[in-house]
Amino acid sequence: MFGFPEEGNYTPRKVPALNPKTGAKIDGQFVVLHPETDQWIANCGADAKPSNFYDAYHALITELANDPLIDLSRATIKNRLYNNNTCFVSQIDIKDFKIAEDISRQVGDPISLSITLRDSHDGSTRRAASVGLKRLACLNGMVTLSGAMHQRRKHTTYDNPEYFGLRLSQHTKNLHNEIHKITALQNSRVEYSQAMDFFKHKLKMIDTDIKKVEKIYNYYRDMGSTGYRVYNTLTHLSSHGLSLNIHNNYIDSREENAKKQKTNNFLASINNEKKIEKIIRSSDFKELCLA
Repeated sequence: MFGFPEEGNYTPRKVPALNPKTGAKIDGQFVVLHPETDQWIANCGADAKPSNFYDAYHALITELANDPLIDLSRATIKNRLYNNNTCFVSQIDIKDFKIAEDISRQVGDPISLSITLRDSHDGSTRRAASVGLKRLACLNGMVTLSGAMHQRRKHTTYDNPEYFGLRLSQHTKNLHNEIHKITALQNSRVEYSQAMDFFKHKLKMIDTDIKKVEKIYNYYRDMGSTGYRVYNTLTHLSSHGLSLNIHNNYIDSREENAKKQKTNNFLASINNEKKIEKIIRSSDFKELCLA
């Protein structure tokens, strides 16, 4: 369905962990294996419940396809696997969505509905997803200013991936609440020096990286001295990292750096998004950009 990668369409096996010397079972300890190759994926506890990436994805796509406000025929869906097919990301961008069209008209900025679904078998993340908006001009994911449109679930006995997909699709109806927040950001005045002081204080980066942030901030100069410009600089860092290439996501940008090719860039992208999300929801951000 919609180009789901076949390599990721499997349900891992959970088997008891064995003592490598004696071969005896270790009480309360289990391992997750690939069902076809028996490749070790991760260690887990007794309540872990591995599930197929496809289950939550299929439930989500089915609900979106049945939504009268959404036209999936022109949606852009990118499904990617990472860490030897043990981590999955689905990025769904929908231009034909009535609520996004209303927001675009009211804020004067072309915007699409954006849904991100992540999952892993190797413990990098629990199943996590968010519903939000994306600026079409720069492909930045727009972090919502409330936490109501995010879901996270552990892979445990009571986990239901199909229900997860259903609940995620229902969050699309709440996006009207973002309109007044975006217009408030557009109307707030933030001087250049205030913005740079804020980035230095909140991002806690070395000087060479802060200079890259400044270049990104200058990239959005057409937004003027506004909170919306600060906000879009932050969402750029979340979506693309320190790269000015808006067609690369954060993982792609890291993988272009030879020093970071052997690290868990999937996990790094999740931690980066959490960091930026925390900044955008902070009282310091609201005081600077929404006062």
